[in-house]
Amino acid sequence: MAVVPYQGFIGGTYRTGSPRIGVEQCLNMIPVVHGGPAVRPTSPLSYIRTPGSRLFSEAGNGPIRGMFSQDGRMAVVSGAEAYSIAASGAATKLGDVATSQLPAYIDANGSAGTQFMFTTGGSGYIWNWNTSSFTQITDVDFPANVQSCAFSDGYFLALGLNTRQVNYSALFDGTSWGSTDLIQKTQSADNIRNMSVVNKLIYLLGSQKTEIWQNTGDALVTFAPLPGVLIEQGIDAFAGICKAGNTLVWMGLNEAGKGRAYMDVNFTPVPISHPGVEEVWATYDRTDDAILFPYLYKGHLFVVVTFPTANATWVADMNTNPPIWHEWGYLNPATGMIDAHLARCHTFAFNKHLVGSRVDGKIYELTGDCYTDDADVNGANGDPIRRTRRAPHIFVPQRSMEIHRFAMQVDPGVAATSGQGSDPVLMFKYSVDGGKTYSNELFLETGALGEYDTQVEVNRLGSGVDWVLEVSTSEPVDHNWSGASLDATPDAH
Repeated sequence: MAVVPYQGFIGGTYRTGSPRIGVEQCLNMIPVVHGGPAVRPTSPLSYIRTPGSRLFSEAGNGPIRGMFSQDGRMAVVSGAEAYSIAASGAATKLGDVATSQLPAYIDANGSAGTQFMFTTGGSGYIWNWNTSSFTQITDVDFPANVQSCAFSDGYFLALGLNTRQVNYSALFDGTSWGSTDLIQKTQSADNIRNMSVVNKLIYLLGSQKTEIWQNTGDALVTFAPLPGVLIEQGIDAFAGICKAGNTLVWMGLNEAGKGRAYMDVNFTPVPISHPGVEEVWATYDRTDDAILFPYLYKGHLFVVVTFPTANATWVADMNTNPPIWHEWGYLNPATGMIDAHLARCHTFAFNKHLVGSRVDGKIYELTGDCYTDDADVNGANGDPIRRTRRAPHIFVPQRSMEIHRFAMQVDPGVAATSGQGSDPVLMFKYSVDGGKTYSNELFLETGALGEYDTQVEVNRLGSGVDWVLEVSTSEPVDHNWSGASLDATPDAH
């Protein structure tokens, strides 16, 4: 008999359409890579909980289609209404806006202009926080069917529908636009699908290629393309773009195809998704509706990718190279199924990670001290979070294998003082045929509060040809999963 490390607890999420190729899943648990100088971790990887979602504010009927904050001010678009949000969570309606199924965009020109700009449903709006006015942009030179906005070097930028140009406002005034104040995509023929400003550079992402522009400092020619730079990758989803640290991340599209996520590295599109994730995405009816946002949690910079039609959410840890992916999901109490996470958009305001609901007008705080989703302002009455790790295949070629013992490294004796979670358990099941069928769930006790010597294990699983093991829980406790081991022997020929 041999005691071997359970290497299935080393990877992130990797699944494919064929159960014989890949069955991995990592749901609502964050893989954390260990190691470094003078570090001797017990396993290469640990899994920590994703944050729960606690109610912070409610703004209209929703869904929350856009969020933005700057210098202690926060604004959101909820359904067909715009709101300002105070640090207390109080929501004040600013005015009505045109609605759309697409995300809304919001940006600001700071204290020099005292304006927030909103683009939604083909129209643009200005909130002047100094005068408390909220008005639609009516300048005849403002682009028709505006899709998104941004800010660069004192100017608001506005992108219209199916065009190769971006208009820019008067300096620090989003109500004034000139007929010749525009950026015209010149190095490629495709229309601009969306734009972003990163490190003062303006990325104009088309369906096949991306041009990068900059402020010239010239009084006659305000913006010009960056010389000698053209990225041979466009964008698939209109909202499939976000800034992650000092770089741009987006869902790519060009003449070769789509279904891959990229980051910009020195004006070169570098893939951050891998074939296992991409093969799952390829099964979705739509990927051109993807929505991306970044958030920083426990020292990890994440990029969240939600596919609304496919009802799925994926998350990339940008701290690792290449990024490790996991899934993020909401356990729907009405169906018992895992849906896309409730979060549709994100901003960091009032020292909180705030996300807008894809369902209604709720604004949640993402926080590690909440153990459920859709909890009230006190962190109570929330919906359980299902956390799952399904490991890859374990097999000996051309032979069956008997597993005598499976043991997990969990935080034993970590439990709630009363109620659910006071006697926490993990649910364990296994397959001996490569994930086609599974055993009934077994319950592994992790110990009540203070029972630190609890052994989390199961014995005498039997013999099988192609093993797949799965552990899950919905207990509201702060469990970390540090690894696992097997006592196993191959059967004789």
